[in-house]
Amino acid sequence: MSKLISFYKEEQTDDYGRFLSDILEENDYWLERTHNYIQWLFPNTEKSHALLNSPIVTAEFKNAFDKDITMRKNLKRCLDRMLDFYGIIYEGGSFHKGKNWNLRKESWIVGDTHNNLRITRILKCLTTLGFKSIAVEFQSFLLCLSNTESSFGISNSSISHWTEATNI
Repeated sequence: MSKLISFYKEEQTDDYGRFLSDILEENDYWLERTHNYIQWLFPNTEKSHALLNSPIVTAEFKNAFDKDITMRKNLKRCLDRMLDFYGIIYEGGSFHKGKNWNLRKESWIVGDTHNNLRITRILKCLTTLGFKSIAVEFQSFLLCLSNTESSFGISNSSISHWTEATNI
């Protein structure tokens, strides 16, 4: 069994000695400043340019993920945590600004930051693991934000990456 499968099942740590739950319990400051966890929470089929030893989704992982409810629930936990980090909630089948929106948007929507790349990774992961409809809804919400918010941090490049992420 791959290390990524074991990590997603909460049976083993990532390469840095952290269980999935450990990462999800970290505060927003830690999530902002730490750059080697997002690849574990939201793996996809491509190696990370930032973390060369990052795990990737293989056929073995995808098959295990499709069959294991714990792994799918853990993806939802990861998504909920990162959405909270961005000031967004997903409930009732749609995305909304969370109560912490005004505080959290400062970390990503007002500047073109690594968080926009993290969002691309999240969208790719959701699409790859069979949650394309959620990824497309998230992408639509983000595009709406780019039109309604002070969005100079959402560059045309980010929008292009987000669009491509749901077309895999």
